[in-house]
Amino acid sequence: MMGRPWHYALGALGDAGPAHLADMLAKDMASNMGQLGTRSLGDIKNRII
Repeated sequence: MMGRPWHYALGALGDAGPAHLADMLAKDMASNMGQLGTRSLGDIKNRII
């Protein structure tokens, strides 16, 4: 389900687009994990039921 964002990033920013998108997604994941009070992906299973 991530096909379109990768294609849009590539079309908008060229070769730098996918790397920029990956950075945005990583920062978003870190923000979400911080809001959940987790430090690693392994901690998430203990926080979400």
